Amino acid sequence: MHPRLEVIVYAGARLGSAVVSMSVFALIARKLPPSQAELVFFLMFTLGFAVALLRSYCMLSANLVGKLRRTDRLRRIVSSAQSYGRLMPFAFLVFIVVFSFQSLPWWAWPIVAVIACAAGYDSDLTRAVVNRTPFYPWLMLAGNVISLLLLLTLNQAALGGVILAVLVVWIPPGLRGASRWWVERKLARSHRVRPWAMNRPVLMRPLLIASLEGIVLNTPFLGGAGSNGSGAGGYDLAIAIRVFASSQPLFPLIAHWSNSGKLWRLSRRLHISETTLYAILLLSTGMIASLLFVLLFGWISHHHVTGIQYGMFVVLLLGYCSYMSHARFYAMSLTARRVSLIYIVVPLLFLITLMLLRAHGASAWEVATLQGGSLFLAALAIRLLTRRPRPQGEVL
Repeated sequence: MHPRLEVIVYAGARLGSAVVSMSVFALIARKLPPSQAELVFFLMFTLGFAVALLRSYCMLSANLVGKLRRTDRLRRIVSSAQSYGRLMPFAFLVFIVVFSFQSLPWWAWPIVAVIACAAGYDSDLTRAVVNRTPFYPWLMLAGNVISLLLLLTLNQAALGGVILAVLVVWIPPGLRGASRWWVERKLARSHRVRPWAMNRPVLMRPLLIASLEGIVLNTPFLGGAGSNGSGAGGYDLAIAIRVFASSQPLFPLIAHWSNSGKLWRLSRRLHISETTLYAILLLSTGMIASLLFVLLFGWISHHHVTGIQYGMFVVLLLGYCSYMSHARFYAMSLTARRVSLIYIVVPLLFLITLMLLRAHGASAWEVATLQGGSLFLAALAIRLLTRRPRPQGEVL
């Protein structure tokens, strides 16, 4: 499909999904008291990043960057499916522990963990290689519509019912991801493709690279509502985080182009690096989408996003775009020792600084600055420690 037509189709699906998703977000704010609404917002954000983490893992472990033949790309995908299967028991246990800190009902922990593992498999990798449009946004649209209908039927909204209605969003992508993983795992076994990503000296290297953003962006909310400071500050940060999460409707399409090789070919025509083009697209589309969300949220919920809340979002977006562009194209070329250095030192510095800020009654703005700055620091470390980036498309 032509890139322009692909953008129109994808943007249409994402726009519909964004409108319905923001309606869900606003309905939760209207039906629940602020303390319970904040808890559900954090659940939505944390679950979204758990799924995004696993999808990033799939992308990084397959490493479909630069100029590669179609057969090489397909072989890497089925190899990545085997690696994903080996990761799942560990990921399931970690997600149960993480969501247990969210003050959720105990029965929700295993349900959320299963949904995250199923929806986290990137079923669109193969579609990118065979030059088909991504199917994921349509699955999210279907899930959001079902969730909205369920919320509308709740006359007296209880916290448990709202949580179940929110989890329904991820059922369609979860069913699709699980079924596609099963197919590609069978292909790997029938063709005797070995999971090369899990045979490297650092077996969890793609997971370390993919998880840093989730650690930085979710840690302030471990412990549930109000764990990140005062009630007002926690709500401000929750809004900024939600604006950030809603600024990414086209991010998967940009990654889809990178997986298919379109982005590499476009960067050659524009005479810029694929890394720079990737970062520019992330930043520009994120800013545009955030403005649409702010207008829609104000119209539906009758609450306005303040300048401070939007400023915190900008700090988060700048750090995220810088980190993702460098992690996508440089991190997998680092040695095992340097990957371990970055992904141990940066999270430790972040956690220590966060505890110090909390001890002194940190404001929401200080926490957001720490989050964006930590992501930028990780990007800078990746760039400085990459002596000679591997030619894009070189097999690791």
